[in-house]
Amino acid sequence: MAIFKISSNGDVVDVRSRAAHPELENEAIRIVKTLPKFKLGEHKGKQVNVRYSLPIIFFIAE
Repeated sequence: MAIFKISSNGDVVDVRSRAAHPELENEAIRIVKTLPKFKLGEHKGKQVNVRYSLPIIFFIAE
């Protein structure tokens, strides 16, 4: 699971991850940091940060 925020200018910030192994956590963080800019979040006409969680499933390909 990767948890991050979309800042009020559309950037991915404050990336955290939870996984069974530290290497998997680091890989999830690396992947999320490569996401492109997002559309800005709005609330009552103002640009706001948006918290988001993304389930990431790793598997071993044989």
